Amino acid sequence: MDFSIDNGDTLQEERKRLITGAWGMSEEDVRQALNAASQEGMTEFESIDIDKSGIIDVEGREQNGRELELSLRQGSFEVTQMDRD
Repeated sequence: MDFSIDNGDTLQEERKRLITGAWGMSEEDVRQALNAASQEGMTEFESIDIDKSGIIDVEGREQNGRELELSLRQGSFEVTQMDRD
């Protein structure tokens, strides 16, 4: 997923179909995960990944530069794990 840094518009969305079945995140999933991370204090986003079980990992930094890693459950976007370094 590529977003415009200026206005948040989607520039490109890509999902891959696997032999085991399609899985991944929609544009709305990405936006909700980033919103949940913002609510936990993340102001700079470095990466976002999802595994086959639906756990979304978001890595980034807080305003003070401190690293923040969050795990969220796809669908509910409930924070299941949080690490600050």
